[in-house]
Order: sequence, then structure tokens, then C-alpha cells
Amino acid sequence: MLPAKQGEKPWWKSNFFVSEPVRFGTWDGVFTSCLINIFGVIVFLRSGWIVGQAGVLNAVLMVIATVSVALISVLSAVGICERCRMESGGVYFLVSHVLGSKFGGALGLLYVFGQAVGCALYVLGFGESMAKLVGLDSPWAERGFASAAVLLLGVINIAGVKWVIKLQFVLLIILLLAGLDFAVGSFVHTDDKGMNNSYLPSSFQ
Repeated sequence: MLPAKQGEKPWWKSNFFVSEPVRFGTWDGVFTSCLINIFGVIVFLRSGWIVGQAGVLNAVLMVIATVSVALISVLSAVGICERCRMESGGVYFLVSHVLGSKFGGALGLLYVFGQAVGCALYVLGFGESMAKLVGLDSPWAERGFASAAVLLLGVINIAGVKWVIKLQFVLLIILLLAGLDFAVGSFVHTDDKGMNNSYLPSSFQ
């Protein structure tokens, strides 16, 4: 587990599928990841349910609260990054650098658990959408699609972060097209009963 010689890299810093370290810039390393996290299952599948359950005002308050928490975290991370040299580890490195390795390890476990729960939420939303798309109204079909997505993502992660970044570009294009379709459809869609559900003036009469 420990390096045999002084100066030899430990196993967790080894590059298994690439011959040299992979470096990314602002666009491919930060911007695409943030956009994919924003345009997730919450926006496409759960936002309408949240508004229906909590009401418009409470939903807006929830958005404001979450944005405030995220903004405080981001500004704190920016302040830390400006005062230290970033190394591999991401959020875990930032936390351990500020609070020490013991607190960093404890919070790192919580962070990993949160990421696992978030991944489960995303793949279940994907499985639900795919099951409805192919006409399979069964929870086992949703779980099957979700399990297949987890296996596929696991293979991509094992292949290396370079392939993850490449996949992010493809996913970002798909999400942008889906968002465009969502926006255009809200203006031109009509239901089966002839009632206009769009934002056209006739829908407000």
C-alpha cells in the first residue's frame, strides 16, 4: 500500500489508463460539469412535482435557499483555492487542507455518501424516463435501466477521467437540446382536448 522508495507515487495518485497526467481547463473541467449538474433530474422531472406539492411561493423560496447555500460554499472554495496550491482530491483536498486530515477524512466520507445518493437519484430518474419512453410501465424496468446506467458509468470512470470529460461534452449537447425542446414546446404545445397549454395569448383567455 505504501510506496517502496522515497519519491515513488502512492497508488491513489497513479494513472492506470493514461501515460501522463491529464489536465483540463475552465471549459472542459469546470463549466461542463457545473452545467450538467444544474440541468439534472430535478429540473426535468421533479421541479413540476415540487411546485405542485409546495406551491409557487414555497418553491421559489426553496430555490433561493439552495442558491444561497451553494453560493456561500462556492465563494468559500474560491477563497481557499486562491490561497493554496490545488492538488488531486477535489473537495476532499480543500477540506483536509483547511480543517486537517482527520476532519477532512470524516467530511470526505459524508461527501462520498452524498455523491452516492445523488447518483442513485439521477439514475433512477433516467430509468423512469427510459421505461416510459419504451412503453414499459413497470418498476423493474426502471430499475433495470438504472442498473445498466450505473454499470456503464462505472466502466467509463474506470477507463479514466479523460473519457469522463469526453462523455460530458456529449451529455451537455443532449441536455441543451432537451432544454431547447422544453422551451419551444411550452409555447407551441396543445393537449388532446384542444385546450392550449402554451404561453400564447389564447391560453389566458
